[in-house]
Order: sequence, then C-alpha cells, then structure tokens
Amino acid sequence: IKALPKAAGVYYFYSEEGSLLYVGKSVNIRARVMSHFSNDYRSSKELLMSTKVAHIDFKRTPSDFGAQILESNEIKALSPLYNRRLRRTRKLYSFQIEQNSKGYKTVLTQQINSKQKPGESAGLFRSARQASKQLEKLADHYFLCYKLLGLEGNPLDNTPCFRRQLHRCFGACEGIESAEDYNARIDVAMNKHQLVLWPFDTPILVEENDVNDDEIKHFHLIDQWQYLGKIESEEELRERGYVPLNAHIGTEIQAHQHENNAENKAHFDLDIYFILLRFLLKSDQLKLNQLRIHKLTKLG
Repeated sequence: IKALPKAAGVYYFYSEEGSLLYVGKSVNIRARVMSHFSNDYRSSKELLMSTKVAHIDFKRTPSDFGAQILESNEIKALSPLYNRRLRRTRKLYSFQIEQNSKGYKTVLTQQINSKQKPGESAGLFRSARQASKQLEKLADHYFLCYKLLGLEGNPLDNTPCFRRQLHRCFGACEGIESAEDYNARIDVAMNKHQLVLWPFDTPILVEENDVNDDEIKHFHLIDQWQYLGKIESEEELRERGYVPLNAHIGTEIQAHQHENNAENKAHFDLDIYFILLRFLLKSDQLKLNQLRIHKLTKLG
C-alpha cells in the first residue's frame, strides 16, 4: 500500500494464484485502493473480491484523461473477473431513418459495424433491447407511432396502432396526421441522438501533462473518435503516416518516452467515444487535465 502513489492512473488487483481480479482507475490511486478495503462495502461482490486480493499493481498516467482511456482498454483486453461494466461490446445497434412510400419517416433498428464512423446513423446502443427501450421513451415524449418506429405491426397497412386508441399517437399510422408534421417531430427526437461529428479537420495528437511532475507526459493519437494508441517518438508518428504541424512537438515526444501498452486495432469504441467527448470538447476539462491538442498533417 505504501508504494501506491497519490496520483492518477490505473490499478490492478491479483489473487494469490496470479489471476487478475479487477482493474480500476482514479486520480488518487492510493486513496481509491484503500476505499476498497473499508468496512462500508457497497456489495457482497466487493466484499468477496477484497478477501481474494493478494497483490496490487498500478500504472501511472499524467491525468484522469489517460486513466479513463487506459482503464477502458485494459478491461477489454484483459477481462478481469470482477469487471463487468466495460467489457468489450461486440455488437452495436443504431437507428436507420428512412422515408416510406407514403412520405412518413420510419425508424429501423439495425446492427452496425464497429468500423463505421460516428454520424452515419442516429444513436448507438449495446443491445437491440436497449435501442427499443429508447424508442419507447421517445414515442411517449413526442407522441410518435409505434408502427412507424418498427415496434408494432406493418407501417404500411393503414390500420391504427394500439397507441392511437390511447390518444398517444396523432394518427400517422392511418394517414390522419400529415407526413410533414410527423416527420418534424421525428427530426427533433432523433436530433438528440445524433452522434457528434469529429470536430477537427485532421487527426490529432493529444499531449497529456502531469501538473505535479514534468517528467510524466503522454501523447495520444486520435482520429474520427478512434483511439489509435500512445505515440513514443516522432519516428513512430511518421510510420503511422503523420507529422505534427508544430515541429516543436517532435522533440517533446522524443524527450518523454513511456511504456507503450498493447493498443487495440482501429475501431469505434462507444466507451472511448464518451470519454473523448467529456474531455476534448470542454475547455475546463482540457485545462484541468493539462491537455493540449495538436493537429497533424498526413505525409505525402
């Protein structure tokens, strides 16, 4: 316990046999680890896990930004016994919006490829059931038709949906409500579920600094919300096909080499997307976590 730093990073719990039990993150590793062994256990699972811990390891990161990314990637790569929340999602589901022959917008819930770029569809969900539940909430809030949302029957048979009888649908299923009025509400409902488009015109290198230790600095390569890994040197960046617009960054990368963990192949990861949204689009988070964004240019 005395070896644990009061700083940001990821910690690992191992059993006596060497099995990985749990991976967690914190801005204060020592305090967070100690909280696992308090008398106020949040669940029987946490109590059971704490009795099995025989060894603790950790990896430092400059800030909470790097800790959240590392935790997410490590859990998916290592599958610790007691981590469930961030296990790798093999399937994602999204809303595909089309217009039927009568001019009404319909919604189809479809499985999408993890290599699809955000913005090509509305919403991302970890299961078809989660997507359906969200459609039901939108239907209640915006008086949308279950048939046109793909939740009930054939959207083209011109018979009223069940919700029409409850006055929770304005009659788009029967052609009573105009397509123009119905489609306007669909647009408003789905607008809240559009994924944020990549806000930069190039890939970026995120420089992450430790506010208390100038020697700890990481560089993260990110493009189209995909986390492409940490960069060790300007040569490695060139091998990836990029150079920084600011030539000074090259010497900074060389001066702060760090351990390079196994990175995932490029794919869209929903958890990483939400982490990047929380940090990269908010000036207060950029400042708090000592993050600097450097635009890159493609070689050739």
